[in-house]
Amino acid sequence: MLQSVFGRRKKEEDFSGATLFGGDISSTGTLVSKEEDVFGGQGPAVWGRDDRGRLHSAAIPAVGDLGNRVGVVDGGVFGRDPESYPKTAFVKVENSLTVPRVLEYLVGHLRECGALELEGIFRKSGTVGRIRAAKELLDDGMEISDADVRPIDVACVLKDFFKEMPTPILQARSNEFAAAMSMEDSQERLMEMRKAVLLLPKLHQDMVAYLTQFLAEVAARADLNKMTAKNLAVCFEPNLFGVVADIQALSAAERIALGEQRIKLIGATELLIESPEFFR
Repeated sequence: MLQSVFGRRKKEEDFSGATLFGGDISSTGTLVSKEEDVFGGQGPAVWGRDDRGRLHSAAIPAVGDLGNRVGVVDGGVFGRDPESYPKTAFVKVENSLTVPRVLEYLVGHLRECGALELEGIFRKSGTVGRIRAAKELLDDGMEISDADVRPIDVACVLKDFFKEMPTPILQARSNEFAAAMSMEDSQERLMEMRKAVLLLPKLHQDMVAYLTQFLAEVAARADLNKMTAKNLAVCFEPNLFGVVADIQALSAAERIALGEQRIKLIGATELLIESPEFFR
């Protein structure tokens, strides 16, 4: 996994020169660095360029390096089930939840940049190029900068984190959640929702709990951002439960059934946002 160059003390701007960070160019074209690690790490680091031409280090980052906050995962963090991440890619957050560092980082970034009060957050589309660049940085274990992305872009990255999981995080229990929302008695509905949550793997429970608790914060500012729990549920339901790849291949009856189930799953997502007790 490539690491950020910004945790090192930069001595020269010209990367093409014979000297960089007080190191030497090797015969292979890589740079053997002899610099002192700003964060206290010791020992040499080998520098080179990745397939996109960016300078990188093969050294393991020292404690305090950028990758430690985002979470360094070989192969990146997007498009994978977090259950395959190494233990170092997780962090304990409030309410004793364990979540991927990248998820905690994205939520923290949105809180810090004031995105919770931004009108249409999670509903509006970001810029494709900025979203792609942000995901590449996060895949490399590097932080994103406010100068490079907008809050709307980061919100889209958070949705993509769930959308791009090989199997959507709640998809395996779609039938249970839909069945719960079919119950007329509110207490029975809540009980069945709770059962559906408990059927999820513990990591997935924690991730959904962390996400929906954050979305509850967003909904609490609906007077400013116009995003109620229902509006947020409409935005997140496809990312959490998945979508049908080829709806045109369905019969008319199947489309009607799918539409009815989606309404129930949107309702289930809304209830998850409004009811944190499901995860206690």
